[in-house]
Amino acid sequence: NGNAVWHGGNSGAGTILPTTYTIATLPGASANNGKRAVVTDGAGGKWEVRSNGTNWKYADGSTAA
Repeated sequence: NGNAVWHGGNSGAGTILPTTYTIATLPGASANNGKRAVVTDGAGGKWEVRSNGTNWKYADGSTAA
């Protein structure tokens, strides 16, 4: 559904200020199927992950958590 996991509020002018996670602090993937999150310690500088209902994945399909 594309909804974001982050809980930050709007910073104005249609932008968002997402809450960030480390890989270890990401919420459960099964409870966030189809949602995205921002991580601060992603492999190779990757910062966005998406849940497939089982794992958190980077855009290239590799598993983050």
